[in-house]
Amino acid sequence: MGQTAPQKPVPARLDEMTPGQLADAAGVLKAALSDIKGEAIRRDLRRAEGNKFRLTLSPPSRQMRLDRARLEEHHGHELLAPFLYEADTDWVMRCSARRGL
Repeated sequence: MGQTAPQKPVPARLDEMTPGQLADAAGVLKAALSDIKGEAIRRDLRRAEGNKFRLTLSPPSRQMRLDRARLEEHHGHELLAPFLYEADTDWVMRCSARRGL
């Protein structure tokens, strides 16, 4: 039995895709990135230089977070207000596998 050629994950024209096709294409790319990440971790890479891209990996770590609601409850909003500021964010796209299919 012959092998089939690998499917191209994204059509040449994204604007011709349905919303469902966009979701599926993003899932294919996410899976490929997950495989690359797993291989880089297996090789214990921290940095890799390609011709067009650089790959860097940071190991898991812990971050300290403040519980704003509890701080405001304990100290009041007036105490925190001078230290609060707004930050602009960009679009975020998350892609997760559908379960049970």
